Amino acid sequence: MQTATLPGCVDILAAVGWPGLAAVLLTNVGLVPLLWLLGLAWVLAGAARGRPGPGAGRLLRYALSLREWGMAEVFLLGILIS
Repeated sequence: MQTATLPGCVDILAAVGWPGLAAVLLTNVGLVPLLWLLGLAWVLAGAARGRPGPGAGRLLRYALSLREWGMAEVFLLGILIS
């Protein structure tokens, strides 16, 4: 049995000479879903308070444009299954 983690896969790809693919993996699987979820949390927290936070409109537009690249729901479903 072998375990695979996101940082471990990124390290292996970089070590075997694929730093570009390692960067794409880290960005699309790690950073973009995190930024998308944090952006939505900020906007929704402002909506729950009844007044949007500073830059909420711009942040929502950015978060929605990141959604296509991150596929956070697919990533979270994979975590739940594994």
